[in-house]
Amino acid sequence: VEVARDFAATAGLRGDQPWVSGLLAQLVARVAFERLEPGRMPEIAALFDACAAAHGGPRAFRLEDYRDDLPLERGLWYEAQLLRGADVVWVKEGERGATRWLRNRLERRETLTAAELERLYPGLADWRAASFAP
Repeated sequence: VEVARDFAATAGLRGDQPWVSGLLAQLVARVAFERLEPGRMPEIAALFDACAAAHGGPRAFRLEDYRDDLPLERGLWYEAQLLRGADVVWVKEGERGATRWLRNRLERRETLTAAELERLYPGLADWRAASFAP
């Protein structure tokens, strides 16, 4: 995920809020996991989920408090939530669609706003409500 985050930042794939950039990095990581570790995504997601459970569980923290320089335990909690947000995009787009969508974002080199992301993927509203403290 760190490599995906570095790639996204270097390539200009970014959001207007830290969580949007984090979700994009998780989506880049998902594409890589699916290509390089086919069939292992449930295991990878379970590892992230276990980290989240060990460091606060569901709705432990607010989405607005996410940032890149959090302590390790809290950062892992947020990464688990962001992975599940990236799942919303992945499920709607599929592997080819998600790859194409990311490529299009990279070519445009525009900052993705939270409002645009949520308009494109209405399921993110449920994800936010289920994953983060109010």
